[in-house]
Amino acid sequence: MREARRQENERRIREEQEKAARDAEAKRAEEAAQKEAEKEARLAKLLDDRMREMDSKREEDNKKIWERLGKGKDTEVSEGEKFATSGENKKRGQEEIAGAAAGQSSTPRKKADEVGALDAGLLLMNIDNVQRTQAQLDVRAHGRSSGRLADVFASVAGTARRMSGSLSAVRLGTPSGLGFDRVREGTKAVVANPGPGGRRQYRSDMERELMAKYKNELVDLCKKDKIKYHNKKQAVDDLTAIRVKDAYGDLEEEEEEEEEENVEETTEGAQEENPS
Repeated sequence: MREARRQENERRIREEQEKAARDAEAKRAEEAAQKEAEKEARLAKLLDDRMREMDSKREEDNKKIWERLGKGKDTEVSEGEKFATSGENKKRGQEEIAGAAAGQSSTPRKKADEVGALDAGLLLMNIDNVQRTQAQLDVRAHGRSSGRLADVFASVAGTARRMSGSLSAVRLGTPSGLGFDRVREGTKAVVANPGPGGRRQYRSDMERELMAKYKNELVDLCKKDKIKYHNKKQAVDDLTAIRVKDAYGDLEEEEEEEEEENVEETTEGAQEENPS
């Protein structure tokens, strides 16, 4: 009997403890939920206040912008009125000046002295002499400047690109009277001299210059002139022929035979100097 009572008491005590634990857990959960709700309410209030501040600031900015626009329109109107007033004043002043000038007594001017036929002829002769002297001075100055430029741009470098059509490099670069090919800034240019031996010398200088270049440079030049690169000799011959044709034009049959012989001799000599 005592054992049964003791077990009953222990069971009742365990139930009360379990109930107390459940109540405490429920209370803690309720407090946590209440805290979370209060936190969300505070955040919502902060957001609401912030949105109200932004709305009020935007309204104030819009009001200021409209005020500025209104002031600008008033300024434009006032400036327009000012211009109109100044125009009217200017017109009125001109009218007053014209009236004053009309009201003044006009003094008769003296007639210019009539020029006689002899004086007119002497005047025309003087003008003609002055024009002739000026033309002679211009020709002399041009000759001196051309000779000076021809001395400056002499030596070797044939890097000028071939232009479309049959335009010569001399016509594209500088006036033909100067005696040199088109010049690239920072480099020298192969001289295209006039005369019977000019073409041969130009070809020789051009081949020597192209032979001194590396393969990649020749490949770039061939691409620019739309030529296929097979070997160095072929590239040099084709590039030289293009540049000679641009500078001097087409050859006749006798000149072509002579040029071919000169080309073979010059190419052999250039290959001996630079076999790369």
